[in-house]
Amino acid sequence: MYSLTDSARLTRQIANVTAHKERATLIVQEVAIQCIGYSVIHGDIMHGVRLLNGVSKHQKGALVAFFEKEGNFAWDKAGKTFVFKPTFTAESFDQSRADALSKGKVWEKYSKPATIVSTYDVQDQVRKLLRSYEIAVEAGKVIENAELIDMVSEVNAKFSGMMQDRTTA
Repeated sequence: MYSLTDSARLTRQIANVTAHKERATLIVQEVAIQCIGYSVIHGDIMHGVRLLNGVSKHQKGALVAFFEKEGNFAWDKAGKTFVFKPTFTAESFDQSRADALSKGKVWEKYSKPATIVSTYDVQDQVRKLLRSYEIAVEAGKVIENAELIDMVSEVNAKFSGMMQDRTTA
């Protein structure tokens, strides 16, 4: 049988993990501010690239957003890395800006703004739903209300035929 740690020790261990996480967040904050400084003053984004490679996968989005908003960084989706974007001048990065970044919003709280979509394509959403269904079936998942998917698929096929007739007429 597995032996559990006593409750008091487990509580201390959890507090230790929490303290390490908070300390690690502050260390990344300070290092990220230095990376921002290098991007603004020297035009050097390589330190930021290296820091990004050093954080865990689930933290990358926040760090990218922090760098883009506060430094001369832009995310290149195709290359999956940063490119230099001259947003700030060297004169704009001084001790007061570094202090403001240090005392301001923690880098982990940053996020990229949602992409605003001005068109909502219902047929595109239906295609995604049907593809998700296919993937679930291939994975052997139990499908509830499969009849509904059949009906949606029929309506989608009928609609696609109708649209095809319009374009050929």
